[in-house]
Order: sequence, then structure tokens, then C-alpha cells
Amino acid sequence: MEQQQFTVAGFTQARLGSRPAPDDFAALLSAYESRLGFVTSTKNPLLACNARLLWPDASGTLIDQSGVSETAPNADFLAALESMSTWLSFVLVTEQGDLLCYWHPYPDTPFKDCPLYWLNSEGQFELAEGETLMETLLFKEQLAGRGDSSNLSRAIAAFGVEAPSCTNDQILANRRKREKRIALDPQTVLTNRQAAQETHEPEIPPLFSGGYGLLGAIAASVLALIFMFSE
Repeated sequence: MEQQQFTVAGFTQARLGSRPAPDDFAALLSAYESRLGFVTSTKNPLLACNARLLWPDASGTLIDQSGVSETAPNADFLAALESMSTWLSFVLVTEQGDLLCYWHPYPDTPFKDCPLYWLNSEGQFELAEGETLMETLLFKEQLAGRGDSSNLSRAIAAFGVEAPSCTNDQILANRRKREKRIALDPQTVLTNRQAAQETHEPEIPPLFSGGYGLLGAIAASVLALIFMFSE
């Protein structure tokens, strides 16, 4: 796809449902739209993790693009993942086929407050290292051992976003804290929906997932009884 064909409006409509992007991601999209040659220049921070944006008119499904379909365990997995599509906004893919997405099971949550998740080519979700896109890219850059990441920090600052100053240890410590605050994560939902596909049993609605305790147990029992007597 040619650079001049890219527009922020087209990308956000296709990938974010026309909802506002977080500030750092919005700045990156603006640079893609307005700066000639930005995609392949050293000023593009996506190069830090050998990633590229998922263009709005990319051919094939997101799963086909990532390579997940080639290593997916079975068709039930793909069906379960497809059923979650309204809660997942995939925005970039790495050379290894890992997809980065915003996870938004609650529709009123702004994207700036939605956690980022990696979906690897083996079909497993993992909370992104950073709390923001730029923090995640900084982690990848530092992990690769390419100097002090000053080039990446300057590239981020160049389009008006404050560059993260965290070390990788600090980023990972913060991720552990964030994991404890997430009541409903995509891997749990995917596992539950895949199991429902395989056994043809009803899935427990998301309302009762993620630590609702007794309410969840009661709901699960009621759904199981309904399913049993409906056969």
C-alpha cells in the first residue's frame, strides 16, 4: 500500500470503529498520514520491534495476516477468536506474526484506558509489556539491546509524545500490577469460548467471569441445568 493512500480517518474507522485513539497512537497515525517516507524511516518507532500497522484495506482476515491460522490448534479456536472480534481492535503485526490489539470488553471504556495485548502466532494472548504503545515499543527496543534507546526516544518525542523513561524491570513490575487489576482478560474468554465450541455447551456470559465469586457460581449452575433439561 502506498503511503499517500493512508489516512487517519480510514485507519481509525477500520481498526478502532472510529473511536479516538490514545494520544501516543494518534500521534503515530498522524505521522503516517502527513510525513512522506515516514513508514520506512528511522524515525518510525514501529521499526523498534520490526512491526507494521495493519492497513485498513489489507487483504485477508487478521488471523490470516498474523500466521495464527497456520499454527492454530483447531477450527474451534478460530471460531472462538472470531466470536470475540467486537472486543478486540488489532492495530499492528510483527515480523514474527504477533498481533497487538486493544482489549475492550466494556464498550464505554475509552481506548486510552484499554489494555494492550499481544496475540502470538500460536494463539495465546499475553498482556503487552507496556501500559501504552510507546512504552511497549521502548521495552522491545531495550530488550533487543540496541544501545540506550535514545534514537527511539527522540523519534517518539519528534511527534509530540513524551518518551517513556522506564527501564524494562520497571515496565515488567508495572505489568504485574496491571494484571491483577484486569478482571476479564482475552485469554480466559478465548479458552472458555473454545471449550464451548468443542463441547457445544453454553458459555458463561462475561458478566459472571473474572472473579464475581458466588454470583458466577450460581449463574454457571443455572445455565448447566437449563442446558441439561433442554436436551
